[in-house]
Amino acid sequence: MAVSVRDPQQRTTRNTLRRYWLGWGLVIFILTVLALTLDLDEVAAAFARVDPAELVAILLLMTLDRLIMAWKWSMLLRAVGVNLPLTTIIRYYYQGTLSGTFLPSQVGGDVLRGYWVSQATGSPHAVFASVVMEKVIGILSAVTF
Repeated sequence: MAVSVRDPQQRTTRNTLRRYWLGWGLVIFILTVLALTLDLDEVAAAFARVDPAELVAILLLMTLDRLIMAWKWSMLLRAVGVNLPLTTIIRYYYQGTLSGTFLPSQVGGDVLRGYWVSQATGSPHAVFASVVMEKVIGILSAVTF
């Protein structure tokens, strides 16, 4: 009886491709639902009323906000012994923010990015502690400001 041993690299590549196409499938699904449920003429009219300079300013401010938040989280992760490149943390932060937009709870994106980082690092307790501390810092800054 022959036993088939799969190459772990091949399995990883398949999983990566599967997640990649699943992500694109989700994007296409969401865009299709939006296109079918929204009045596209009304959406086009709303976009026509937007001042391009204001839109650029808003996008720059939002980008700066996400970068600062990811940098803050990277410091918290380092404090608990989780070392990832800042670019990786920024990517997870953006992905968590995007996911949180479509999930029914306020913390869904935080849970997902924490899960992704814990999977990448093998440190679920430390990552969870960093996410909780980040939320505590956010609450305290909102209360004291």
